Order: sequence, then C-alpha cells, then structure tokens
Amino acid sequence: MNNDLGTTKPNKYLADSGVETLVREIGEAVRCKALNPGERLMPIRDLARKYQVSFNSARAATKRLEALGLVECKQGSGTYVRTPPEVTVERKARTAVSLLLDINAHIFSHLALHLMEQIQSQGLTVTNAIWTTDKGLKGLQMALSSWEDYPPKAIVVQWDYPGLDQTIEKMRPADAMVIATFRGTRFMPRTWHSVNPDWYLAHKIAAERLIKVGHKRIGFLGHERRFWADRIWYDNKKAWMLQTDNIKAVGDALREAEIRDGLTICYLQYNKITCNTVSTVEMDCADNLSRIRAMLERPDRPTALVGSDYRLVIAKRVAESMGLSVPDDLALVGIGHTPWSQISGFPSVQQQEELAAEHIAELVKASASSLSARHHVVIPPVLGAAQD
Repeated sequence: MNNDLGTTKPNKYLADSGVETLVREIGEAVRCKALNPGERLMPIRDLARKYQVSFNSARAATKRLEALGLVECKQGSGTYVRTPPEVTVERKARTAVSLLLDINAHIFSHLALHLMEQIQSQGLTVTNAIWTTDKGLKGLQMALSSWEDYPPKAIVVQWDYPGLDQTIEKMRPADAMVIATFRGTRFMPRTWHSVNPDWYLAHKIAAERLIKVGHKRIGFLGHERRFWADRIWYDNKKAWMLQTDNIKAVGDALREAEIRDGLTICYLQYNKITCNTVSTVEMDCADNLSRIRAMLERPDRPTALVGSDYRLVIAKRVAESMGLSVPDDLALVGIGHTPWSQISGFPSVQQQEELAAEHIAELVKASASSLSARHHVVIPPVLGAAQD
C-alpha cells in the first residue's frame, strides 16, 4: 500500500496553542470590559511570562488582536485597547457591517480576518466582530444591542445555533441584508443569502485521496447525534442530515471505487447545545479516547481516517499510544486545513476562507443596489498543498 500522502505546507496563519490562548484570554477581557478602551496592555515579555508562552507567541497574539480590531500597537509606546471610533448614526446606518463569527474556532478567526480586510477596503465599518457561542443567546442579545442605535446595512453570521436565526430576525433592521456562512442552510430564513463550503465534496475529496493510494477500509470520525437532542424537531433533523452528508460522501467514494463494507463510523462526544448555553465537552475526554481505541482495536480496523482536523489529532495520539505508526499503519486526511493538521503533518482539505470572504464582500457591496433574489454561493474545497 502506498502511504505517500505528503505533508502539508505551513501557511502564514500557522499558530501555536499559546497564540490561541492569548487571543482568547485578552479578547474575553476586552469584551467583558475588564480591559477598557485606551488601557495599555502589559509589555510582551510580561504577557509571555504571565501566560507561560514564548515571547514570539505573545507578539504574534498581539498582532492577531490588532488585526481583529481589538487593540492598537503603537511603536515605541506599547499596545493599547482600541477605542471604538465615534461614528454618527447616519454614517453607521450606511456603512456598518456586523460580523457574528465565533473566532475561538481557528477557521472562523481566519474568515474574520479576511472579511475585515475585504469589507474595510470598501470603506465600510466592521462591528460586532467577536461573539463566542459559549455566551449563549443572552450574550448575543447584548452584542446586538447596538443595532438599535447603529443599524447595520449587512449582517454576516456563522453557526447554526438554536434560536440564533430567530434572534437575528427579531432584532435586525428590516432592510439589512443577512449572509449566512460556514453553516447549514436547510432551515435558514427564506430572505437570507449564503456563502458556504461544499462539505460533501470536502469529505469525498479526502476519501478519494485515501482510496487512490490503496486504502479500502476508511473510518469516519463525527460527533454523536444524541448531543443534538435538545433541539426542536426540525433542527434535530437538520443536524442529522448535515452529518449524514459527510458520511454519505465517504461512502459514495468507496462505492464508486467498487469497495464494499469499507466504511467504519466512530461517533465522538461533542459540545451539548441548548437554547441558552453550550456545555463544552473536551475532544480528548476519556470517553472519546476509549471510542477511538475501540475502533482501532477491531480485527477489521480502518487503515485510514477522515474527519475534522481537531478530531484526527486526537486519533493520531491514540494510534501512536497503541504502537501504530502514522501514516504507515494509519493514514489521516483532515477537513479544515488548520494548524492542527499542519503541525501534526497530515494533509487536510482546505475550505478556502479567503475566497469565501471575497464572495461575501461582493454581496455586501451589492446590497446597496437592493438584491431582489437570494444568492447562494458554494465554495469548492481543495486538498491542502503537499510537499515531498
């Protein structure tokens, strides 16, 4: 069997966990007003010491925070919490674009950066660039409280969170365009636009890559369906259907290659979402590790796995603890092309966040001319660049 899957090239957004930790902690402090506008952050060396990260990680985190519009780095002076610009209601109504993106997830922080660049290049103002789903709908309502005084011309929303669509529909200005991205669309409000990756094709590309190099038994790592049980009926069905699309893609790739009984499905615990909260489940919890181990101990175990990058990182750890070599004994192809796959050295399908941002910006630009028809753009995925 040929296991020459290659390793992914690092990109300019490659970040270690120290960067992500600092961005999350300082971002939360700014959102909660523990750090006030104009307040100076401690020096980078002190930040590194406080959060037990390297100097380079601390410096990279401040650059990320600056790109997100949370802080301002002044040469020779320090880093300061950014003071929101004073904008009149009339100007805000014409130029504000509200981004509701959960930047705790790496792929969405990249999307936010690309979107901010694209939107600001049009002379528009970005607001509400950060909202994390662990704050629930109450946190969202607080984030959207500014809409009453500063109504946005367009809203970009990620995450099909229970009750999210209804909350936005209730609070948004009647003439504001809403663009959903990187989420499901089956039960999206009829007036919304969407720019989404092709999740089915992404999983099929991953499976076809593995089949091409000789794998006939492929495992799929997904989240356990019962963790959507708190949703109302159609939301529960939506989650089931979306998950099935991903599984179906791997199955279709095997069937088209005339491989029978080649698919193994391993459901892992995931965050439990209700209408008000998100109960976080650590991906490397004991139960998930046990489920992966049980799959890999089967006599007919898969020789390759497909799944989101962060799931495959855990699977890689379990496999290596069992004496399996990656990729010789167990090949991996991820979904997301995040630092997790790049650091761990396995290829991953990229969802092209930059291209998605360009399409979203074009829709925002066109909103001034009042688009009458809904526009739904599907972004084709590509397998992350590999090197010999």
